[in-house]
Parts: sequence; C-alpha cells; structure tokens
Amino acid sequence: MPRINLRRLRPFLFGHLLLWVVAAHGQVEFVPSSCVPADSLLLIRNLDSRYQLALAEAPVASREIYAEALMDRHEGLLDLLRGEQFLFEPGVQVYVEAIFQEIIRANQLEPDPLILIGRSPTANALSLGNGIFIINVGLLELLSDRQELAFVFAHELAHDQLRHLYAKLDARAALSDQLGQREFRRQMKKAIRKGRTEEVAGQLQEIVYGQRRHSRAHEVEADSLGLLFLRSTGAPAAAAGQTLAKLKTDPFYATDSIDLHRALHVADYPFKARWVKEEDLLFGGEFGEQESESFWDHDSLRTHPALDDRILRVDSLLDTGPSDGDGQPQPWVEWAARECAESYLAEGATAHALYTALKLLQRRPDDTYLHALVGRSLLATCQAIEDHDFDRCVPPPRYFDDPVARQVVRMLRQMRSSEMLHLCRAYLADKQSRYPGSRAIQTAFAKAQEGIISAKD
Repeated sequence: MPRINLRRLRPFLFGHLLLWVVAAHGQVEFVPSSCVPADSLLLIRNLDSRYQLALAEAPVASREIYAEALMDRHEGLLDLLRGEQFLFEPGVQVYVEAIFQEIIRANQLEPDPLILIGRSPTANALSLGNGIFIINVGLLELLSDRQELAFVFAHELAHDQLRHLYAKLDARAALSDQLGQREFRRQMKKAIRKGRTEEVAGQLQEIVYGQRRHSRAHEVEADSLGLLFLRSTGAPAAAAGQTLAKLKTDPFYATDSIDLHRALHVADYPFKARWVKEEDLLFGGEFGEQESESFWDHDSLRTHPALDDRILRVDSLLDTGPSDGDGQPQPWVEWAARECAESYLAEGATAHALYTALKLLQRRPDDTYLHALVGRSLLATCQAIEDHDFDRCVPPPRYFDDPVARQVVRMLRQMRSSEMLHLCRAYLADKQSRYPGSRAIQTAFAKAQEGIISAKD
C-alpha cells in the first residue's frame, strides 16, 4: 500500500470532521464507508508479495506446516476482502497509519505496515505477521483516547517484531511431530481400548494447555515490549493499564438510561407497556424459547485472554499507578459506532444494531440516519422471525449486563411479528413527516411498506 502524505491530506481531514458537525444537525446524513479499496489490484499484489516473502523464509524442516498456515492466512485475507469485511475510509486510514508511523520512528523499527480496518464490532486488533495488521472498527469505538490506541498498536507491533507468528508455527510443527509419533499413537490407542478415557483426556489436555501457555507468554512479552515502544513516543505509560482495563470491562452496553417508551412511542401506534414487562404473559410465549445458548456464550467470544493477569503485570512495570492524565481524544469514535451498527445489521445481529441506534440517539436526537437505523433494525428482526432465524439475531436477555439492553431484547422477544412491523412503519412514517428531506428515512420507510419477504418465496 502506498505511503500517504499526511501534510497533503490535512485539509481533507478537517473537512471530513466538519462534515460530521453538519451531519449532527441533520443537514447531511451519514453514509457508510466503502468496503472496496480504491485500487483492489494494488492491495492484492501487496498481500501476495508478503505471502511469497513469508514462504521464502520458511525453514526447510517445517516447510509443509508453514506453507499450509501461510496459505490459510493469505486465502483468508482474500476471502475477507471479497466478502467486504474491511472498511476503506481515507481519513481513518491516515489517522491510524500516523500512530503506527510515530511508534515505528520513535523506536527505529523497520516494518512497512499494511493496516486493514476490519468491519467487525469486536474490540480487537490482530498482528498476522509480515507487517500485516487488522484493526477492528470496534476497537476505534471503544478506545476514545489516542494514547490508548497507541498502546494497542505498540502491542501489535511488538508481536510482529518478536516474530510470534513464526514461533506459533514452530510450536505447531512440534505438536504435529508429537501427535504423529508412532509410540505416542500406540499408547493413546491402548488407553482408549482399555477405557482409560481420563488418561487420554489428560494427555491431550497437557498438549493443548501447553499451547495456551505459549500464547499467554506471547501476550505478556508483547505487553512488555509494547510498553517500551509506547514510552519511546513520549506518551504516558499509564495509558497501557487504562487500555487493558477498558478491554476487560468494555462499557459499550452500559450507558445512560434510555426510556424505551419515550424513544419508540408514536401517536399512530402507541408503545405498549406489556412489550417490556418482565413476566412473559403473552399468548404463545416469547419468540425463541429454545434459544441457542452456545451461540451467544460470552466465553466463546473472548478475544483478550488472561486480562486480569496482564493488567497486574503491566501495572507492576509502571513507575506510578494508572492515571487519566491529559488524554488526546481521537475523532473517529462516532464514525466507528455507526460502522459497528452497520456491521451488526449486515451480520444479522439486529438487537445489537437497534440498541446502538437508540444509544447514539441519546446524544443526537435529530440524526436522521439513526432514526432510519431504528426502523431498519426492527424490519430486519421481523424478517428473521419469518425466516425462522430469530435466535441468531436476538440473544437471550441475560446476555447483557446493562438493564436497558436487556429491556430492548425483552421487547423484541415479547412483541408479535405483526406488532413489530406496525411499530416499524409508524415510527418511520412519523420521522418522515418530521424530516421530509431525509433520503435514509425515505428508503427505510419504502422497505417497511413492502413488508417482509416470505421464507417460502
């Protein structure tokens, strides 16, 4: 990817932020960022050259293991690109690359980073080796301070500099050798024949947990080196502890109280108190009584292992305790929140999208894009009911800790499909009369008027 001249793009950045100010007053609507790069061929060539370089560095003894893993990485990135799972927003790209370059220059590092902005709302960043990094939009929504982002980027650069990808591949090769050893396989088969399943499980567990300990050690190493990288930039080291604490608590679903009755009530279709009543007294019960608990299992979604231990270790490296200090607010939080909502809706997580829209409307009550998003989320939930896919769109109420988020889920689960569609239409009709020039609301209302598409069609 060509290096971007920050000085030349400075007027563009200020202009983009001005657009957000205008949009906040409802004069210009938010438009989701492109999921297609300006030059797809150039990006693919960049990825291919890094793949070929990584293959050339593979040790002869483990070449097959390396080749398989690197091919998986390369094809996976291309699949994500074809699946429009990256965002290409020039202003965000400039901002993120500037932080990376500041860390690289301050520490005299040599990588030529290829940074991709992932569409995922999960607050995470990935170092894939060979200078390839993915920064999820969810991370840009969660971390509102530039110095916090800098620590995450320093951490990922540390993974790259410590060649943790290659260490993992070496470990995989060693594991493959161990599992493939004739004596090991003979002992395992013998134990299985004799019913000693606990012995088999214990041996496999030791292998697996050995790999996990390896990964945890990598995280500690990256935290320590990343902290040194951060300090070299002059940023306060306390930002590291603050960042890990935020990743642990993730306050996204803890917000100011939202009055659902007030937020969704319209004169032509009044809000019904029974929609959010805790007792499930509706005829026929809730939608999704046999919800897929494993699909919404929090443990299966964890992306930041052993954060408590990492926080303690990082705090022990600091000269002073964590302090808020003089932060540097980063300007892309609201953009990221809206892109997260779009991502939720695209992936079918309609309850998440609806809650995001309602949360943002607390701060920007006249934002027409957000009002349209409320209607789109309700309509998509109706479609999920028709398609018998409701449990993949709306989690169980206890999935969230925040009482308002639980109330949103309860409402979606206790409304009849016809009620949800009527509310969607009435809500959008009300907003269309209030904001007659909104293209987003007009489009959403037209879709709602069409109704839902039968799964049989």
